[in-house]
Amino acid sequence: MVKKARVGFNYKGRKIFLEARLMENVNKMLGLMVYEDILLFRFSRGRRAIHSFFCKPFVAVWFLEGKVIEIRKINSWDASISPSRDFDTLIEIPINLENKELVNFLTK
Repeated sequence: MVKKARVGFNYKGRKIFLEARLMENVNKMLGLMVYEDILLFRFSRGRRAIHSFFCKPFVAVWFLEGKVIEIRKINSWDASISPSRDFDTLIEIPINLENKELVNFLTK
């Protein structure tokens, strides 16, 4: 069963709402290697790296306690990507036509 989560956050004075696939347990390891949805990962606070092996490009949005701490475009085959500080939530947004407007807003 697919668990979805509605996520809202403020960025550049705009409230953004997303419908994301909630990634839990083993699915946390698969991410965009398998799924093409916007993905939501929740962690205990800390710093951990992600990678983009076998993934199409995406935008990573890192949060700490509900606030955006960093946004970065991630290319295919990047290794060991991490934000500059601790985080507790990560959203991965595939760069595709469906998400074009959102990606452009977040990365400009």
